[in-house]
Amino acid sequence: MNNQETQLRILALAIYELKGLLGNHLGSTTNEVTSEKISAHLAFSLHNEALAIIENKPEQFDIEALLSKITAIDRMFKTDFAKLFAKTINAKET
Repeated sequence: MNNQETQLRILALAIYELKGLLGNHLGSTTNEVTSEKISAHLAFSLHNEALAIIENKPEQFDIEALLSKITAIDRMFKTDFAKLFAKTINAKET
């Protein structure tokens, strides 16, 4: 495994673990919007793709589904993550 693959796997593992740690902040149990709640939803939206990297299954990394989930977070919390992720994806493609 090269250095970049190792870095990706480490970051993916961190995201996957964050999803578990922030799990109790998911859902609408409170109307209060906190950074923990937004972080929980962001980690949850990324966990399938993180697992695809951890398990070395790039075919299971679904960018379109990921952007759709992130767009839903933007609508829910009035954030701007989808634009940031799309910009990063488009920068890599050029």
